[in-house]
Amino acid sequence: MRQFAFVVLFNLLLLSVLILAIEGVARVAHLMEEAPEVVVAERMHTRYDELLGWAVVPRVTVPNMYGTGAHVSITDRGFRGTVELANPVPEGVIRIVCSGDSFTFGHGVGDEDTCCARIGRVPGFESVNMGQGGVRRRSDVSVVRPGWHIRPPHSAFRVHR
Repeated sequence: MRQFAFVVLFNLLLLSVLILAIEGVARVAHLMEEAPEVVVAERMHTRYDELLGWAVVPRVTVPNMYGTGAHVSITDRGFRGTVELANPVPEGVIRIVCSGDSFTFGHGVGDEDTCCARIGRVPGFESVNMGQGGVRRRSDVSVVRPGWHIRPPHSAFRVHR
């Protein structure tokens, strides 16, 4: 009887080890499968740039990106908003250049509700929203764009969380 119990126990242990080995092989095989690409909403208006990191795609409008009426629009020059700005700055206008991360870009709000757009509604001012999700302080080189110069009395500010 004792020998029978030992054989049963040994076989159960052997079966458990075999099941665990099969489970382990199955998990490894599953991890090696090609994972499906996750679609991120921001990919509708951004692309990866080798020099700058993430950058907006010019001439893009994503209707209702953040809810009804909360559109994301990118101008021909790659700035968030719907208004193309004159170059050079019109006489009597102070241009504010907003540079920073997704907070500056206005992640979660429509074009007219970004902090930069609100600054641009103040009489005598206009604003350029150069915010970009994923930007860090060290990558603010993206502020430099050909043909755009910041001179007094014009200002630039950076916002990072």
